Amino acid sequence: MKLTVIFLVVVSVIGTADSDVYNQSGHSLDSATLASIALQLDKAMYGNAYAKGTPEYEHRRPVHNGACRHIYPAIVVVPHNTEDVSLAVKAAVHHGLPVSFRSGGHSFICQGIRQDALHIDLRNINHVTQLSPYQVAFGSGTNFGKVLKVVTPEKYTMIHGQSLTVGVAGYLQGLGVNPMGTSQRYGFGSDHVLQYTMVLADGSIATVNKDNTTITKPGLSREK
Repeated sequence: MKLTVIFLVVVSVIGTADSDVYNQSGHSLDSATLASIALQLDKAMYGNAYAKGTPEYEHRRPVHNGACRHIYPAIVVVPHNTEDVSLAVKAAVHHGLPVSFRSGGHSFICQGIRQDALHIDLRNINHVTQLSPYQVAFGSGTNFGKVLKVVTPEKYTMIHGQSLTVGVAGYLQGLGVNPMGTSQRYGFGSDHVLQYTMVLADGSIATVNKDNTTITKPGLSREK
């Protein structure tokens, strides 16, 4: 029997840093400085950081929207956990770099990638765990194709993107609308989020639900 269940729980890594300047002098950082920042981050993180011009940078930079192909971030960071995101955000704010975040990369107006930014590619934080028949936890780098392999649409109804490669984090931060009927019955996807884990602009990690907000300041992830 097909169940109609609104079950969505998100335990996600969604950065909310706001650093919209380049540096204290108002000029973009030179390539040597950016390479040094990327190297320092790469050593401190579980994940990786890539400076512009490296093969790994070029592999990670493209997004689904061809209109964004001319946008080149200064550094691409690929975190593996929330603490990595925190380190990246703190580095961006410290050096006055703008910040952009990628979940699925399905932006029509390219807001998921910014020129000369520290670009945080969340796709490695892509776990999906069904905690109960009505609760699912997942990382903000996952997409709905992976979510629907765990939460089968034959059994559950959820508000999700029309394309399987749509990223969960961007979709829910933009309210999350399914115009094919689900939203008419159940509202926005974000209406059914029970909890977020968010990285704030100072690198603090906030766990937020309707009853409580807990903020912690993490240490370093690791030294490679």
